[in-house]
Amino acid sequence: DETPPIYSGANIFYGKIPQPTKIDYLRDHPIFDEGSVVNGPGTGELIAFHVGAGKKKTFIWANTYSSPNPPPKREEWNQGNLKELEDILLNYPDSHPIRDFAQLTGKDDLLHFGLFYRHHKKTWSHDRVVLLGDSCHATLPYIGQGANQAIEDAIYLADCLDRHNTHTEAYQDYYDKRFPRTKRIVQMAGWMHKMYHSESWFMHKALDVLISSAMKGGLVVKQFEREIIEECPVHPDNVLPPTAK
Repeated sequence: DETPPIYSGANIFYGKIPQPTKIDYLRDHPIFDEGSVVNGPGTGELIAFHVGAGKKKTFIWANTYSSPNPPPKREEWNQGNLKELEDILLNYPDSHPIRDFAQLTGKDDLLHFGLFYRHHKKTWSHDRVVLLGDSCHATLPYIGQGANQAIEDAIYLADCLDRHNTHTEAYQDYYDKRFPRTKRIVQMAGWMHKMYHSESWFMHKALDVLISSAMKGGLVVKQFEREIIEECPVHPDNVLPPTAK
């Protein structure tokens, strides 16, 4: 299947700031502390968080924005287009933290690339070859589940191969179990993409309600937890044999 990936109509700037504990602004910030993940609307979505420890501790920030075209291929995954970043920053007030993030990010620590997805493939295997992860259900990043779903695929596929006598039976079991869950995840990410980038006043209000409910641990969080955690097919009680628990 050589169907090309589908451009979502959005790009992302992805920056990293090494050793944030040495930077007064980040070390003492009341919101962007070491234990926080801050996620909210920007020109699209803005997310910021800390990763690593010791000398490898790094502050990560990312911002998505609508665009009719992805960055030219010569720029994708390379040094970010600083001019376009400057244009994006014009959408934010002078006091917004993204301006400080951009200023603290070195030119070699800024990525700039388009966001693409694929429709779910109807066939995940052929003969002894089987797909997993983005190769069969590429998703947008708005709910942070791309890598997680690939890990779930790998664990459940290994379990299927262990339980079935033939790879054909194992692959079919794997597909039957993983297709509906991964499709729901991809759809959830697609809905969030539309809400973050919509120009509709109604969608902006809906997003405000959604984020507010999430911050308060309301129904939105409960539904998300049920889908992402409770219905995870690779929970130890569902997959691992008793001796491995």
